[in-house]
Amino acid sequence: LIDGVVNGCPSLLLEPQRTNLITYSEDFGNASWSNAEDSIITSNAIISPTGALNASLFATGNSNNFHRISYGIGISDATTYTHSVFVKKQNYNYFSFRYNLGGSGYGNVTFDINEGNLIYNGLNCVANIENYGNDWYRCSISFTSTGTTGTVLYYTSLTPLTTNTIVSYIGNDLDGVYIFGTQLEESSYPTSYIPTSGSTVTRSAETATGAGDATTFNDSEGVLMAEIAFDSNDGSFKI
Repeated sequence: LIDGVVNGCPSLLLEPQRTNLITYSEDFGNASWSNAEDSIITSNAIISPTGALNASLFATGNSNNFHRISYGIGISDATTYTHSVFVKKQNYNYFSFRYNLGGSGYGNVTFDINEGNLIYNGLNCVANIENYGNDWYRCSISFTSTGTTGTVLYYTSLTPLTTNTIVSYIGNDLDGVYIFGTQLEESSYPTSYIPTSGSTVTRSAETATGAGDATTFNDSEGVLMAEIAFDSNDGSFKI
């Protein structure tokens, strides 16, 4: 609705049942997340897309390193998954997934979170970046696993990763990107965010009742409305 007027065709978004398999979706400083290559996580650094002060700053330390955080998880072989996370620029323009799909090899997918573009897809998966407003983007990749152990690594930098090779550089203990709400789900597309704090969480499938059916909405019945005025001067009706 805009000013009380329906614009376009209204519809209901009814989501299927989904489980967020990442057990700490907002606490990137938790021990479930590995921080072995000189990155700094500052919790509750900025307002997240939910409107709460619960997004983290993912900054780079001051050593010459890769500056990443990672999360390992057991997955099923030959299964379609989607991994997503909300990202906002702080002082770095680029954010990368480096992902092991379950086999032995890694690939990089890089997003420009200043312009809101996908700039490299070394995994040859389905990658997407969606604008959520207030400079927040939801970055996602959808893929079919090739083994039973998946690992995601997050990288940020001033220069983009545009090959499947990672590059070390010197950070400054200050600059990076803001991150929030990571999710891994068995699905070919990202569904709405499911927060977790210590265990996986499942959202039940959504349903609608009493919304009408073919007997209510069909192509042979309808309502015709018109505004008509009577002109007393000539006895005519004006539409």
